[in-house]
Amino acid sequence: MKKILFLLSLLFMLVACQKEVSDLQSEYFVRFYGDALDDIAGDIGLTPEGGYVFAGTTTRSSPRTDKDIILITTDKFGFQNSETVYFGGLGNETCKGLLVLDDGYVLTGSVNTGGVDSLILVKFGTDGILKWSLVMDTDLSWDRTGQGNDIALINNQIVIAGYTLSGGPQKPMFCTFTLEGRKFDWDSPPSNPGGYYTSIFERDKQIFGFGTSLQNASNSDMFIIGKGNISDRYPFALSGNETSSKIIPAEGSGFFFVGTADPLGSGFSQIVIKKLKNDFSEDLSFNTNPLGSDADFRGVDIKEMEDGSLVILGDKSRSNDTDIVLHFLNPDGTTKSSKVFGRTGNQTAYAMELTPDGGIIVLGSNRQEKTNSMITLIKTDKEGNIWE
Repeated sequence: MKKILFLLSLLFMLVACQKEVSDLQSEYFVRFYGDALDDIAGDIGLTPEGGYVFAGTTTRSSPRTDKDIILITTDKFGFQNSETVYFGGLGNETCKGLLVLDDGYVLTGSVNTGGVDSLILVKFGTDGILKWSLVMDTDLSWDRTGQGNDIALINNQIVIAGYTLSGGPQKPMFCTFTLEGRKFDWDSPPSNPGGYYTSIFERDKQIFGFGTSLQNASNSDMFIIGKGNISDRYPFALSGNETSSKIIPAEGSGFFFVGTADPLGSGFSQIVIKKLKNDFSEDLSFNTNPLGSDADFRGVDIKEMEDGSLVILGDKSRSNDTDIVLHFLNPDGTTKSSKVFGRTGNQTAYAMELTPDGGIIVLGSNRQEKTNSMITLIKTDKEGNIWE
């Protein structure tokens, strides 16, 4: 009897210990996904079950050697739930944006056939089974070429922001669809600046795009344009070349955006963060000093945490080496801390989300020396620490 009680106690301790380790593993990990060919990250979201879903692009093996979209779901520990889901065969497919809905995942990007990019929209169920797919210049019968860069659910419609190449040089573009994937609206404002949208958002039920202008041949600027109204244009011109990345609503009122600036004569690019009021004028109470000085820094994504502080995702490159960086800012914009992830090869940042347990999940691509690229997930605590 004593022996049985001892064994039961030992079993209980082992189960408790395993649970403690599992909980730690769910808070901190670095995992890689892919096969022998190139896999490039696209976008990431949270699954209803508390895990992660991310999409990207893979290179098919011989004899096809073209590119397909891939979709992967994991549990909260980063362990893959099922086989990788593939979508392709139309040409070279590339994934840029991911939207998580209650009944599945909608992906956008482009398919390149004959050297021409066409916007693509694909929906998978939560079980990974394809529900429907659309290509702009075939299924939709729109004489439009281009690419989707960001996707959102606004006013119960799927809205995509990107660019079109139809009717002249590259121009910013919105496309709107019903939840069933039927076309609803297409919009590229008249007399708009050449360029593209990288982020989409809503203010007072109106759709806006945050993008990069290519109208000026000597340098690029960031801008905000309202859908269907070229008068709703708000440029942000700094001293050099600026490239947009992401805009998010601020808690309470206003917006935060992140991008990249290459100041003239500086030698290095820097991460730019600004806080805007609800009318898109700059909130001067927020510190606007750029981040980075000793390498080429690139701003990728931005999130506001529960305490009002900010976390900025980016990467830094120097001497053919790239690392992912997380910058943490106080609510007034002053720098609090930063973390660098780069010991396992060239790490490039793509997207991030805040997790239900208060941590951060980062999506990136990793390329080891003389090998192909793999997709990377980095899970940290709220301060960017990784359990090792």
